[in-house]
Amino acid sequence: MLQVFTNANFRLMYGVKWYFIAFSTFSILVSTWAIATRGFNYGIDFAGGTAVQLKFQEAPHVEGLRADLERAGLGDVNIQRIGDADDNEVLIRVEQQRATDATGKGEGGEISTRVLEALKTPEERSATQSGKIDLNMASRAALQEWLGTRLPNASEVAEAVVRYRTDHKGLLASPAEIAGIPGVTPEAATLLASQSTVGRFALRSVDFVGPTAGRELLQSTAWLIAFSILGILVYVWFRFRRWMWGVTSVIALAHDVFIAAGMIALTGKEFSLTVVAALLTIIGYSIMDTIVVFDRIRENLRLYREAEFEQIVNASVNQTLSRTMLTSLSILIALVALLMFGGEKLNPMSFCLIVGVGFGTYSSVFVAAALLVIAYRRFGLKFVKA
Repeated sequence: MLQVFTNANFRLMYGVKWYFIAFSTFSILVSTWAIATRGFNYGIDFAGGTAVQLKFQEAPHVEGLRADLERAGLGDVNIQRIGDADDNEVLIRVEQQRATDATGKGEGGEISTRVLEALKTPEERSATQSGKIDLNMASRAALQEWLGTRLPNASEVAEAVVRYRTDHKGLLASPAEIAGIPGVTPEAATLLASQSTVGRFALRSVDFVGPTAGRELLQSTAWLIAFSILGILVYVWFRFRRWMWGVTSVIALAHDVFIAAGMIALTGKEFSLTVVAALLTIIGYSIMDTIVVFDRIRENLRLYREAEFEQIVNASVNQTLSRTMLTSLSILIALVALLMFGGEKLNPMSFCLIVGVGFGTYSSVFVAAALLVIAYRRFGLKFVKA
């Protein structure tokens, strides 16, 4: 079997453990400072705002779209390519603090309108101002209303155009297609050919998240993490028959989650639902690694009843060290690849997982086990012997 350390015999649970405790304390202080002073860069799920999904006829240039939106006064918005590359779809997010007008009364619909206007070309704006209708942007109701003042069979024509557009990936390539649409009369085709235009993008969806919903989601996230940690505390307590084992394992995993969250705040990466998923994954990974170490300690306590508790813990940590390092290394290789090639949206989640897995590996060996030894020295063997 592959081994990183063969017959490891490091004196990790003796005087050197205080260096690890000091490093953990320093990391927690840095995380506390980052969260208290810099705060989290909440995404639209928590901060509230507007999300506009668009489909383009040609591959969109993200930096060009961002420049157009900045010129419209929408600030540093988040733009993400979604779907397959040939789908040509983007998701544009405008956060709540930017989603207001000068009076502070902006709403999702108003912001989406500003986004769409900002991305139109001068020719498209001119066509709209002259009364022409954009067949790629118009809904069935809007198209029917526009046709209703010009044609007797507006409903049937509008239905036919929208059905054809849906069947062709939601976009018309040019007004010349109108004449070949089943259900469009020659009179309607002539009218639309001269009085309509086809824009370079179509609106897929608009979602608005209010600040109240964002706050409720944030509270739910805090409760979710708290209940997860509490459940793990109860599980470890019953599994090892001593409450001290549960307490030390929970301290270790809370240490990992808090530092990972602190690094998100320190780097200013977006705190979104994917980061919440990463934090919950860290909880699961950290406790899994800790239980492997604790299981070996419990086995050795039964095998070597006359040995010193500190000696048994040190031997158990050395015995599981190779397994712990190999497991963590394989996970980190995948996470680094995800960080490098996963795109802008997955970057915060990947970064959070890398920090969490790194500290989860470290805490299982140098925090949870070390705290057991400290508890033994402080309270005696009856509180820690499983």
